[in-house]
Amino acid sequence: GWFYLNFVTEEVENPEKTIPLAICISMAIVTVGYVLTNVAYFTTISAEELMLSNAVAVTFSERLLGNFSLAVPIFVALSCFGSMNGGV
Repeated sequence: GWFYLNFVTEEVENPEKTIPLAICISMAIVTVGYVLTNVAYFTTISAEELMLSNAVAVTFSERLLGNFSLAVPIFVALSCFGSMNGGV
């Protein structure tokens, strides 16, 4: 998101106040999301399984979602495509 900050600055009202506030709020939200994701991993998968796993998110989704775990790599690929599209 830092890359796009320069493009939206001119379109935001009161950017001196709004942009730092948006950065602080978004950093807090992302931090909470990462912490909750790690808590979910550790409550579902043992530490030994985490160490042996090549892809923790796939192991986690296989444990919780069964056959639907194929969706995780697909969503990662779509996320990469969206990020690449935004960068171009």
